[in-house]
Amino acid sequence: MLDNGNFKDTGRPYTAAVVVAAGKSTRMSGEAPKLFIELQGRPVLFYTLNSLNKCPYIDEIVIVARKEFISQVLEIVENADINKFSRAGEGGETRMKSVICGLISSKTCSPKPS
Repeated sequence: MLDNGNFKDTGRPYTAAVVVAAGKSTRMSGEAPKLFIELQGRPVLFYTLNSLNKCPYIDEIVIVARKEFISQVLEIVENADINKFSRAGEGGETRMKSVICGLISSKTCSPKPS
């Protein structure tokens, strides 16, 4: 976890989870990404974030999504009470570019204050 811009000593490497929700769901013929499909009254993204948030080895959660879905992502995060969430950003044109966007957005890749 971050403490005043410095990494606390947890005895293990700092770990950021990048959730890639920027897909077009072309194989499912969907209008929205698969992570927004509801299961038992909640979007799949809720369950993904909830599981990552409970994992003791995850320090930070970054989400990348298509620009038009970022507000929906933020609403899900707010309703799920995800305290490890750090930011949501726009994904890239490909899955690989989306992952890179997420990694760059992570606190592990951001410059640390001196």
